[in-house]
Amino acid sequence: MTVAEKIHNGASADDLGMSEVEWDSRKKNLDAFLQSWNGVRFEEAYLLWVASLPEEEAGTRSLPPSLKTQAKTATKAAADFISSGFKKVARVEHDRRVEVCDSCSDLAKGRCIRCGCFMTLKAWLPSQNCPTGKW
Repeated sequence: MTVAEKIHNGASADDLGMSEVEWDSRKKNLDAFLQSWNGVRFEEAYLLWVASLPEEEAGTRSLPPSLKTQAKTATKAAADFISSGFKKVARVEHDRRVEVCDSCSDLAKGRCIRCGCFMTLKAWLPSQNCPTGKW
């Protein structure tokens, strides 16, 4: 569930562990979005709507990088994986990383909205880390 959905469902700034200023900005964007939302596929519709805003109106939005940037990052990760001899982190470390991701508000349908990666896959790679430094 996205932060926007949580705010829509009544979560407060304290509930989400964010400042009142950030919560207010996100709530303002959410209220504007709800005026035009057709009631279908909230998460995807909201992310597309926020992506269409000029940067100064988007506030604290968190969207994945461009597809070009994601492709470059994935290529480098694959090259590092191959050059390491296909080494993976231990199952315990993988599970710890995934648990951190699962509790993060930046995870949407298994993908991190900060880096665009599929985190259950990325969590296996010793050369990779969380884009916000959580692992």
